Parts: sequence; C-alpha cells; structure tokens
Amino acid sequence: MTHQERSEWIEKYLKGSLSGKDLIWFESQLKEDLDLAKELALQKDILTALTEKDIIDFRKKLQAVNDEVSSEKSKSSRVIHIRDFLGKAAGVLLLIAAGILIFFYLQKKSYSPEELYQAYFTAPETIQTSSGIDRDTATVRSSEAQEKIMGLWSQVDSLYQMTEYQNAFDFINALPEEIKERYPSDINYQRGILALLSDQPDSAVTYLSSVETGYDSKKNWYKALALLKIDGKEEEAKRAFEEIAASKNPFQTMAIEILEKMD
Repeated sequence: MTHQERSEWIEKYLKGSLSGKDLIWFESQLKEDLDLAKELALQKDILTALTEKDIIDFRKKLQAVNDEVSSEKSKSSRVIHIRDFLGKAAGVLLLIAAGILIFFYLQKKSYSPEELYQAYFTAPETIQTSSGIDRDTATVRSSEAQEKIMGLWSQVDSLYQMTEYQNAFDFINALPEEIKERYPSDINYQRGILALLSDQPDSAVTYLSSVETGYDSKKNWYKALALLKIDGKEEEAKRAFEEIAASKNPFQTMAIEILEKMD
C-alpha cells in the first residue's frame, strides 16, 4: 500500500465513511500493519490538536465578537433610549400644545344660534298632560268626563310619538271649544312643542308665551330655544336664557352653558 493510499484509507476511516467489508478489511490491516496503525494514531492526534485549538480560538473569537456586540448594543441602546425619550417628550409637548390651542379655540369659538339650538334641543318624551282637574274650581271632574279628557290627551301623544306632528296639531285644533277653553295652557304647550318640531319657531314662541299655568321651566326653555331659530331674536333669546340661568330648575346648567357660548 502506497503512502497516498494509506492517507486516503485513514482519511475515510476518520471521517467514518468506511463500512461493511472495507471497514473490516481496514481494521484488520491496522492489526497487521504497525506503521499504518502509527500513522492513524498520528493523524488522530493532529486532528484532536487542531480541533481543540480551533475550538479555543473559536471561543475566543466568539467572546470577542460578543463583547463587541454587547458594547455596540449598549451604546446603541443608550442612543435609542435617549432618542425614544426625546421623541416621547416631543410627542407629549405637541399634545399639550395642541390641547392648549384647542382649549383657547373652543373658548373663543363663536357658535351660531342654529348650532346652539341643534346642540341643546331635545324633544320632550311626551306631551301628554295629566290634566283632568278643573283648575278654576279645583274640583275633580266626573269620572266619565275625566276619562274622556285623558283619552283625548292620549290620542294627541300617540300621534306625537309617531312623529306625526301635523296630524297631532290638527287633532288639537279639532277639539271641542269647551276643551280648548277649559285647558288653554295644556293645549298651547302642546301646540308650541309641535310647532317647534315642525320648524315653525315663530308660532312656537306665540303658543308657549300663552301658557299661563303649569309647565313653567319647560315652556321657558323651549321658548328660549325657539327664539334662537328666529332671525334677529338672538338678544331676546339671550335674555330668556338669563332668566332660566338665574333660578334653580332642570335647565339651569344648560342655560348657563349656552350663555357662555353666546358671549
């Protein structure tokens, strides 16, 4: 076996590529050929030495790279943290500045009467009255008459709930004169609300101004809102809201808010 052949067989053996009959034959040669065995041992020692050295060198290089990367990360991290902080700080400052600008804008923003009306008008849940008492005599009417009156109010409110405002208005106008004369405030309040919802603010003001008993806070509130919708009535509306804001009632807070927005 030549030296080249020895080296090739040893290389295959060390790589583990020999198998079967080749592996059996080579191992038998190692037992018979002392020089072959010595050369194999030498190759193993060299590979082991190289392997250990390579591992040591690799570990050293790996540690050096790791240290370098860690150092760069640390520097980068500090830079990133600083940048993040500055970015976040700038963002917060921008938000604060925007908030201040919005605050002053809202404080100085002037609202049109129509905008105020749309923002604060909410239709009553019902316009059904519980009137079944003769206010002139303060005596309870007969059960039959009371049921009749309550039935009429219920029909008006049913049309109101279905948003059939004109039909409700026509129904009220068709009521017997006796009913109209006996309950003028109830009827005028209902007419006022229906007129306002039908975009007839002038009529709404007229009807609501005719409400003499009951509905004090409601009639004043809806009358003031109706005035907002009438051209040239802004100052009158303002005075109406001032009266509402001057005393404790369900609409006081909203009246104050409207006055602040009207200034």
